[in-house]
Amino acid sequence: MPDLILTGLPRSGTTLAAAIIDQAPDALCLSEPDSHVELMNDAADAEDFVTRLGQEFDTVRRTILAGGSVLDRRRADGAPVTNYFTDPAPDGRREAAFTIRSIARPGLSPDFVLGVKHNALYAAVLPEIIQSERFRVIAIVRDPVALLMSWRSLDLPISRGRLPAGERFWPELAGLAQAEVDLTDKQALIADLLFSRFAQWSDRIAVIPYEIFVTDPARLLTAAAVRAPVSSEISAVVRRMPASRYGNSQYAALTERLRQLMSAGRLPGIARYYPRPGKEASKSSVKDAQKRS
Repeated sequence: MPDLILTGLPRSGTTLAAAIIDQAPDALCLSEPDSHVELMNDAADAEDFVTRLGQEFDTVRRTILAGGSVLDRRRADGAPVTNYFTDPAPDGRREAAFTIRSIARPGLSPDFVLGVKHNALYAAVLPEIIQSERFRVIAIVRDPVALLMSWRSLDLPISRGRLPAGERFWPELAGLAQAEVDLTDKQALIADLLFSRFAQWSDRIAVIPYEIFVTDPARLLTAAAVRAPVSSEISAVVRRMPASRYGNSQYAALTERLRQLMSAGRLPGIARYYPRPGKEASKSSVKDAQKRS
């Protein structure tokens, strides 16, 4: 039964990855159900959470196959959301670009690909997820400078150095959240913690850089066990993604600080996938990431 866990760095393109998988034939991919956070809060420990998670997957599959509906984050027209936030308004504010709505998916086969995306929540219990031997797992990574720039552009917990959904079952993450260090360094260390976890389990999961799957969606679909070519709908989703914005002094300062931390050996997880972070080295970084993934 091809049940899929989709995780990754916040703002690394996991929402887009979920949308691409959801657009594929015989697949359904949900985006951060609130019910899974409730499962985490109710679970006795990480193992109990993963057991409950498997039961929730079974419930969703039965519901969909019986013609019922489930809740998901969707655009107003019911299409999968590719980015949780709108482009910046003239005053710099960005609004939520999704609503919670009921969706049904008639016509799926009994063994359709059922995926669910959560970033910190699933990363926190990744060892237990893998040990359950129940799920196929994809982790999305992205150039860390682009990540931190995105974190700074929004008002999110990670913008303040927190990933609350992952802190209960991941003591190292909870400790970093409480550490009294410079915010940029804290965010870099949190990012590295996730990179390092994905690298540690890279022989059991598919680690796919954002820069690769946006140019080759087939790589993502193969990892998700979707046996179909890239459709015109998926190609259209990828083409609609806005280009990253670079070139300002903040980006340059972030690049320099991350390279300093990396030179000091403090970001080994990031170094595995992006040994030369930043736009200037984007092509070589992607090649290096592809070799390591």
